[in-house]
Formats: sequence, structure tokens, C-alpha cells
Amino acid sequence: MEVRTIKETENELLIELPGESETFANLIKEELWNVAGVIEAAFIKEHPELSEVKIWIKTENIKPREALKKAIKNLIEKLENLKKEYERLK
Repeated sequence: MEVRTIKETENELLIELPGESETFANLIKEELWNVAGVIEAAFIKEHPELSEVKIWIKTENIKPREALKKAIKNLIEKLENLKKEYERLK
């Protein structure tokens, strides 16, 4: 998966996820809201066919990249738990 950094400052990060869906970006955005220090998180899709999906993060007391890493780690843990539950049901 390719990730492009579009803009990065002390408290903001805008990344682009070429080829990924709005659903995938929304999943990351929702998990970002669970990370302490994230004060705003959104996904952006300017045009349904001509633009790539982007994720924007604004933080305080945590670097945006660290917040993104925490959100991704949390998602991985949740998905692993879901996988275990699914396997248990087989």
C-alpha cells in the first residue's frame, strides 16, 4: 500500500492513500478519534472519480504521526480479535 504525505506540520498531517476506498479511510478516521490528543480527524475525497482519498489529522500533545500509528495498532488488535472470534465460531 502506498501512502503519500501531502502536508505535515507540528500538529497536522494530511496523507493520501492512492487506490484505497472511502470505507478504508473512514475506518482509520474513526479509530483516530479514540486516540488521546487527536482533536480533529477526517477523510477527504474531493471528487468520486478523479481524486484519491486523504486522511487529515489535527492533534495536541501528541505528534500526528504517533496518533496515526496508535490508531493503526488499535485497528490491528481489533481485527485480530475479530479473526479469533470468527475462527472460534467455525
